[in-house]
Amino acid sequence: MTQQPPPNASPLPDLRIRGFRGIGKLTIPRLGRVTLLAGRNGVGKTTVLDAIRLYAARGHRLALAQLVERREGLPPTFFHRDRPLAPLDFGALFHSRPGATANTIRIGPTDPAKTLRIEAKPRTGGVSSAAADAVSSSSGAQVLETSFLGQTDTFFTAEFNKAYVGDPSIARHGDFSDRHDFPPAAKCESVGPESLTSEDAARLWDNIALTEHEDLAVSALNLVLTDEVERVAMLGGGRGRLDRRRVAVRLKGGDSPVSLRSLGDGAVRLFGIALALANAHGGFLLIDEAENGIHHSVQAAMWKIVLHTAHRNGLQVAATTHSWDCVRGFATAATGRDDWDGVLVRLEGANGRVRAVEYSAEDLAIAAEQGIEVR
Repeated sequence: MTQQPPPNASPLPDLRIRGFRGIGKLTIPRLGRVTLLAGRNGVGKTTVLDAIRLYAARGHRLALAQLVERREGLPPTFFHRDRPLAPLDFGALFHSRPGATANTIRIGPTDPAKTLRIEAKPRTGGVSSAAADAVSSSSGAQVLETSFLGQTDTFFTAEFNKAYVGDPSIARHGDFSDRHDFPPAAKCESVGPESLTSEDAARLWDNIALTEHEDLAVSALNLVLTDEVERVAMLGGGRGRLDRRRVAVRLKGGDSPVSLRSLGDGAVRLFGIALALANAHGGFLLIDEAENGIHHSVQAAMWKIVLHTAHRNGLQVAATTHSWDCVRGFATAATGRDDWDGVLVRLEGANGRVRAVEYSAEDLAIAAEQGIEVR
């Protein structure tokens, strides 16, 4: 029987990345239950989040396609409606562009037995003429072979791109459960720097409606609305094209619900983080540019909610920031509670060689008190 990790164990106790996008080599010796990544622009903070997302998906081809779409691999022709949709360039995922020789991405803990491995290879043998044009933009990544925990899955990017050009929505289907003999994907929710979309809000809310997790969403909103929110609901969703579902809140003393978006970006941002927290139990939550839309006065309270919920629900959070207010709020929330396990990591380096510098709880307390720069 496979030994299960203790219930308080983090899915990723540490992280090693090799050959992924802008990171040639990076080792983070320790990830906390909640890890805040700081560092200058372009050092690779968001790439670390992408790597964790890919690890959680066990390198599924749809996760690969979604990353290519979201990052630099989306061809310019996508933005011109009078041109045909170009195929996805899977070669953009690799630190060194794949060519005639094999190129490999490695993501996972420092235990090599648990590493996700994605190898790009040129295709040998015949390629159908129908798929030949799609092959050309894969930059040598014509065959992608994914290996994890002793299982291997292979797919041909030409065949995927042929289907993608006909129906781009196939890259946005989030079901990673079709590889029946492959280790299952871990739960993973993401909060980007932009505002929560109505579609994402509806999906996340439906998963927690009428459960205890509703209280988490209300508590997050009241950080910026000073305990004025009593209830949250999703309205709309009729058959009309314009009748989209939207988040509404009931305020104390109010006669009718009001739109969440009318209460400001901070309310929308905190609501999105709370929904993602409630949905990511047992898995991962990734927050890019955690400071966006959040006033400095509520940063510490926000991080207390994140740290408490991550500990209680057994999920692991990785977030990025450029903000000293965000770092200081995180430091204030993380110190004094050993069971919450908050870690600040500053990334530094250049040309793909990135170094991780960890700050302990004591370091964070001193930095917050004395205003020491740790971003």
